Amino acid sequence: MAASLRIARLTLSGLAPVNATDQDSLFSRYPALRQIIRRHLPAITASLLAEPRIASDDSIVEWYSDLSGQPVRLSDLPLSRQRNIRHRLDDRLDSLSHLADQLDAHDPDLARSLRESLHYPGDDYVYVVGDQPVLTFWGHRLADHPPAALVNPAASAKVVDEIPAVSGLGAPVRLITRRRMGRWLFIAGGILLLLLVLCFWWCYAHKEPPPDPFADLRDRFEQAQGDCDKLKLFDRSLTFEQRRHTDLQTLRNELKTQLDACRPPPDPFADLRDRFEQAQGDCDKLKLFDRSLTFEQRHHTDLQTLRNELKTQLDACRPPPDPFADLRDRFEQAQGDCDELKLFDRSLTPEQRRHTNLQTLRNELKTQLDACRPPPDPFADLKKRFKQAQGDCDKLKLFDRSLTPEQRHHTDLQTLRNELKTQLDACRPPPDPFADLKKRFKQAQGDCDELKLFDRSLTPEQRRHKDLQILSNELKQALETCRQQKKQDEKKLDKAMEQCPGERPEELAPDLVIVFDASGSMNQSIAPDSVSERLLRQAMQNSDDTTKAIMGVLGSVLSGTRVGQTINQAQMPKRITAAREATRRLVRTLPQDVDTGLVVLKDCPKATNMGFYKPNERQRLLMRVRSLQPERGTPLGDGILQAAKMVDGVNKPAVLIVVSDGKESCHADVCGIARRLAQQKPLLVINTVDITGTNAGDCLSSATGGRVYTANNAQEINEMIQKAAIEVTGPAHCRNAIPSP
Repeated sequence: MAASLRIARLTLSGLAPVNATDQDSLFSRYPALRQIIRRHLPAITASLLAEPRIASDDSIVEWYSDLSGQPVRLSDLPLSRQRNIRHRLDDRLDSLSHLADQLDAHDPDLARSLRESLHYPGDDYVYVVGDQPVLTFWGHRLADHPPAALVNPAASAKVVDEIPAVSGLGAPVRLITRRRMGRWLFIAGGILLLLLVLCFWWCYAHKEPPPDPFADLRDRFEQAQGDCDKLKLFDRSLTFEQRRHTDLQTLRNELKTQLDACRPPPDPFADLRDRFEQAQGDCDKLKLFDRSLTFEQRHHTDLQTLRNELKTQLDACRPPPDPFADLRDRFEQAQGDCDELKLFDRSLTPEQRRHTNLQTLRNELKTQLDACRPPPDPFADLKKRFKQAQGDCDKLKLFDRSLTPEQRHHTDLQTLRNELKTQLDACRPPPDPFADLKKRFKQAQGDCDELKLFDRSLTPEQRRHKDLQILSNELKQALETCRQQKKQDEKKLDKAMEQCPGERPEELAPDLVIVFDASGSMNQSIAPDSVSERLLRQAMQNSDDTTKAIMGVLGSVLSGTRVGQTINQAQMPKRITAAREATRRLVRTLPQDVDTGLVVLKDCPKATNMGFYKPNERQRLLMRVRSLQPERGTPLGDGILQAAKMVDGVNKPAVLIVVSDGKESCHADVCGIARRLAQQKPLLVINTVDITGTNAGDCLSSATGGRVYTANNAQEINEMIQKAAIEVTGPAHCRNAIPSP
C-alpha cells in the first residue's frame, strides 16, 4: 500500500549519500528494503524508513509514511518524550542491524544497502508520527563530513588462518641415543618456555596504550563547548555507531546536558498566546478573551505586545460613532404621540430622507404615521364573502380554508370567527362510534396473527352493523389471504422436509440447539455397551462372590479391548464422557446448511448459553463440547427457554436435543414451559436423549411432538443422539448417504 501521509518537504542541499552512491540508485532501493524488513520484522519496524519521492525540482525530496498522525520533528518535542522516542529509535535500528547481519550470508548487496540506510544526518531529519520515529534522508550524511566506514560483521569475525611456521632446531652432527635425546629435548623445552615467558613480560612492560579512535571527535566537542549553534551541528554530525558506542557515553551525556542548557525556558504564557491566536478575527471571541485576562496578565511585561495587539483589534471591533444619534433620540421621544411624529417627519431634511443609514428609522416612522391615520375597514370584503356563504356548508368550508393565519388571529375578526365556527359545527356529521375499531383494524393489516386476534375480538353486534360492512368484507379478504399464504408456506415447508440437505432451501433448513446436561450426576459411570450393561446389572443384583465372578468373566471376555481394560481396572466410562463424544460425533456429521447452538446445564438457577455456530465455526463448537465438565445442578427449564430463544420455530423449523440423565433441580415447571413453547413456536420440536431412563424429558417431547430416546450405556447414547437429529439430517434416504462418524 502506497504511503499517504506527507511528513516533510526537504532539500538535498548540504547532504550526500553515505558511500557516494548515485542519488536515484539509493532511493530506488526503498521498495526492496521495505519488502525485506516487512518479511522478517513487524510492519511497524518497516515504517522507520520514510518513502522518498523526488519532486520536479531535483533538489527537493518529499517524504511520505503510511502512519497516521501529525508529523513533528524529534528535536521539537519535550525532553521526556524525546528520551522515549530515542529508546524506540535505538531499538528499531538495532533490530535492522541484526537483520543486516543475517542477510550477509544470503544477499550481501541487500545487507549492505540496509546498513547504509541506518545512517541519517542528525536529529533534524528524525520525525515522530503517532509516537513512532520516522527517518528522512536515511542513507545520507552531512556533505562536510567524510563517508562513514560500514562495519561488516562477517569480515570482523574472520580469523586469520595463516600463521608463520616456526623453524626447528638443526639436526645434530653426531648420533644421539634415545635416552640422551629425551633429556636434551626436555632441557630445550624448558629453555624455550622460559624464553617465551620473558618475551611476554617484556612486551607487556613496554607496550604503548592504543590510540584513542575518537580523539578527533573529542577535540571537536571541546571546540564546540559554549557555542549552542556549534553544539547542535556537532550533535547532528554524530553517526549511528557513535551514538551507541560505550566509550562515548560520557561525551554524549555531557553533550545532552549542554544542549538542554541551550534550549530556552518554556513560555509560561504559551497557552494564552494560542488562545489569542485562535480568537483573532472574531470580535466576540476577542471580547471573551479580554475579559478572561487576570490582573497579573494585564500588567506582566512579557505580555505587553499581546495586550497592544489585543487593544488594536478590539478598537477595530467597535462601531464608529453614529452621526444620527441625536436624530434617533428625537424619534424615540416622539413615539406614541401622533402630533410629535408629524412634527418630526416635517423636520427631516432631504439628505436625511435619502441616507441609507436611516432607512430603518424611516420605515418605522412611516409605519407609526400610518397607524395614526384611521384606516378603512380592511376586512370589509372578507365580511361580505362570509355573509354570502352563510347557509351553504360547502361555501363555508371553502371560506374557512381561504383565511390567512393573520386573519385567524386578528382581534377585529373574533366575532366573525366565532360565528363561522358555530355554523361549521352544525355542518359536521356526528362522531363515528367505530373510529377506534377502524384504527385497530388499520394497525393489524399485514400481520396475520394480529388480524386473527382482531377478528376474535369483534362482537356479534359489530359483525352485523351496516356501518362496519366494508370493514367486515376487508377483514374476510385479509384473513382469506392469510390462509392462502399459510397453505403455500406449509406446502413449501413440507416439500423442504422431504428434500435432502443441499436440495432444500437454505432458509428452511432447521436450526438445531443441543441442551447438554453437565450436572454432578453426569460424573457417574455407565456401561460401555449392552453386554457390559447386562453383566453389570446382574453383578449389582447378586452376592459379592457372584459379582467378582461376573466381573472376572466380563474382563476376560473383553480382554485386549479398551472396555476390558476399563472393567479390569474398575474404571467404567463416565456418563459425561460418553455424552461428550456422542455429541461431537453428531456435530461432525451435521449437514452444511444447519446452524447449531449449545446450552449447558451446570448449576442453578440459570443455564449457560454457549453461543450459536455457523457451519464454518463447528471446530469452535467441538472444542467447547470437549471442554465440558460436570458441576452441580440441572436448570432444565431455564435451559429449554434459552435454547428456544435462539431459534425461530414459527416460520422455520427448529429442533432442540436434550441430553440429560436427571430431572429439573432448580424448581422450574418444565412441562408448563414446554406447553407454552408449543403454542408460541408451532414448528419447534424437542427430542430427549434420556440417559439411564429417568423419564425427566417425557413431557418436553410429548408437548412439542418430539420423541424420547432412552440410553442405558455409552453405545446407546451415541446411537440415540444420532436418532434424535433425524429432523435435521433429512428423510431416511438422505441419512443413509451421511457417512458414519
